[in-house]
Order: sequence, then C-alpha cells, then structure tokens
Amino acid sequence: MTAFSDIFTQAYWWLSLLGGLHCLALSIYARFVYQDSHSQRRLLAGIFALMALYFFTGLFNSDNTPAPIHLLFLLLLPMYFLLMPALYQYLKQQLRPTVDARLPLKHLLPSILAMFLVVLLWLFNPSLVTGVALLGYQPSLSWGSLLLPLLLLLQTTLYLVLVLQLMKRHFHASAQLDNRLQQLRSNWLLVLTLALILTWLVRNIAVLLTLFLGDQFSAVAQAIPRLALLLTLYLLAIYGLNQLTRAAYLRGRESRAQAASVPKQPLDKEELDFLNEILHEKKDK
Repeated sequence: MTAFSDIFTQAYWWLSLLGGLHCLALSIYARFVYQDSHSQRRLLAGIFALMALYFFTGLFNSDNTPAPIHLLFLLLLPMYFLLMPALYQYLKQQLRPTVDARLPLKHLLPSILAMFLVVLLWLFNPSLVTGVALLGYQPSLSWGSLLLPLLLLLQTTLYLVLVLQLMKRHFHASAQLDNRLQQLRSNWLLVLTLALILTWLVRNIAVLLTLFLGDQFSAVAQAIPRLALLLTLYLLAIYGLNQLTRAAYLRGRESRAQAASVPKQPLDKEELDFLNEILHEKKDK
C-alpha cells in the first residue's frame, strides 16, 4: 500500500508539473504570438495563467513552502474567482468585438469579496499563521472552510448559465445567416467555454467532497480535476485542429466557387488588340 501511495504521489506531482507547464506555455503563446486583438490576447493569456497557477499548486506541500500550506491555499483562493469572469468576457468579446475587454466591476466583486473573507478568516483564525499550522494542523470543518469553496461553486454554476444564455442568443441571431465559417467559429467557442467551465465545476465539487469526506478522499479529489483539465486541453487542441482543417477546406471551396462565378473573357488582351487592328485597317480601306 505504501508503494502504491508513493507511485500515486509521484504521478500526481508530474501531472501537476506537466499541466502547469502546458498552461504557462499557452499563456505565453496567447500573449505574445497569437494573432488577435491586444485586449483579447490579454484575456486569453490571463485565463491560461490562472489555470497554470492551479496546476502548480499541486507541487506545494508542507515541506517545500515557506508559509503554512493552508495559509498559502487560502491566499490563492480569491484569484480563482477571476477565472470564470475572464472566460465569460473573452467569449462575449469574441462574439461581439465591440464589447470592452476590461472586466466590469460586477464581475470583479466575487474576487474582492473573497479577499475580504480571507482577511476575516485570517483575523479570526490565527492558527493559520502560527507554528500550529507548520506542525500539520488541519482546520476543522466549519463555516469558514466551507464558505469560499461554496461561493466558488456557486459562481461557476452562475457563469455556466450566463454562457448558455449568451450562446443561445448568438445562435438565434446567426441562424438566419448561411455562413459555415461563422458557424464553425461559434461551435469552437461554445465547446471551448463549456469544456473549461464543466471541468472547473468538477474541481469545485471535488474540493467540497474533500472537506466533507476528509483525508481519505483528498489525494484522489486533487488528482481527478487536474487530470480531467489536462485531458480537456489535449482534446480541445485536437478539436481545434479539426476545426481549422474544416475552415481551410471551406475557404478553399468558397474561393473556387467565386473564381468560377466570375465571367471569363473569350479573348485575351493580345487577341482583342489584333482584332482592333484588323478592323481599323478595313475602315482605312
């Protein structure tokens, strides 16, 4: 059992490292290489940077962190409240390019509220910053340990509903347009957004199960969401390549159709000049 536990720990460590490096590379690519508007590149880079942060937290333990592990996770938790607003704003700006890329204040309120709650927990639970935490102190199941994960789960569910409503309005408005390329792009955005939101929803549910079921479920609950998120990124990459191939085929077919529809002159310029010369000679005679 100890050998299996060691193998699982090593696999979880490598999974966290691999996922974090992948998301970090995607963030750098989206910020500096990806061909899109400056504001959209910043949003996409921020989304992947938050996902990289989530993966890299799997590398932390009580032996390699300068601060108590519970304090570190508690301080990082408010940043996770920015992921869903950034994803929703990116989708909204892709569908409506005139929308401002900056996150409205109402989308930032959950993160601000989470930071405020962290300060309160810090003040009312001083064991998070004392040597008790360094000795392996496990906080008991209380309103403080449940409140932030519940709020994060509620926020994810809310943005899932908002995304579905936004896509429903978009598909209803574009149903009258016979544009296959636009449909491919809309399908890609829908699959990308829903896949990331549903994976994040699984992550939040797993966190709550860990709080309720205790340490016997902790390792599995931490590994499953990271594995699901990494597999989701790979599947999205495969699906994206498929969509790019179909888009290139449709563009080629449209260009061939446009070229075929242009009427071709029966005679080229040299032949027309020759006929004009003959006509002028006949007139002169």
